[in-house]
Amino acid sequence: MIKRPYFYENPEWYKEEHDKDGMVTKITLTDKAPPKAVESYKEYMKIRYGKIEKDKNGKVIVTDY
Repeated sequence: MIKRPYFYENPEWYKEEHDKDGMVTKITLTDKAPPKAVESYKEYMKIRYGKIEKDKNGKVIVTDY
């Protein structure tokens, strides 16, 4: 089991998108996420999904579900 990552400590730091069944399909960080939250996000995504990419604005996102 993966420990709950730091970025989940504050709902203002992340955004989740869900499919029609309510399953999370994408997690992105907001501009309010501090550096520690960004690092925890990167580590979590690397462990959980294995693929980290950047969007057109340079924000780190996960696209490999």
